[in-house]
Amino acid sequence: MRRTLSFMILGTLLWATSSLAQTLPSRPGFFTDPVLAIDRSYGELVLGRTTLRSAMLIFATELQDTSHSRASTDSEPPVAPRARYRLTPGRGHYTLYFDKNERLVAAIADRQEFPRPLRRDELVAQYATLKPSSRHDMASPRAVEELEAPLGPCLSMQASVWTEESASSDRLRAGTVLSFGYRYTCPTKAAELRADLQDLLH
Repeated sequence: MRRTLSFMILGTLLWATSSLAQTLPSRPGFFTDPVLAIDRSYGELVLGRTTLRSAMLIFATELQDTSHSRASTDSEPPVAPRARYRLTPGRGHYTLYFDKNERLVAAIADRQEFPRPLRRDELVAQYATLKPSSRHDMASPRAVEELEAPLGPCLSMQASVWTEESASSDRLRAGTVLSFGYRYTCPTKAAELRADLQDLLH
């Protein structure tokens, strides 16, 4: 009886672990962070799981209708060196970054895509774990501060903040958030390995 109960508990834990997902909507929103949960109804993207191919299917209409949308193999400092592919669905969406397994590892929005301006003091008030990013790129401009806030298993918020008053036409104020998004921090698995694991669990 005890052995049967132990196997039932182990099976339930394996199923729950394999079903957990960190979902988020494709349109940027502030402080509606992805949550590790079984319910995937929160958004169409799943960090660490959504593939490049499935993302292209999800955003097929946007990719067709938007001349600025693209899937490319170049990456940018906020998610380098893990990012190998970048998908830009178009205005009002996160830019999506995928690793060598073509799994979604970051969703980042530039300030032009924000629903409203965002300031550094808002990040400080929202995230108790906020700290300088360990992934700061040495090529980043001196006036840009890279920040991150670990949010739980395999998930981190990241942001780039302008630190100086700007005399340019943009008139950026110190403390203006330039980019905001989420990064998946755990290793991903290739689709073939994931399929084998699913077969073992079922």
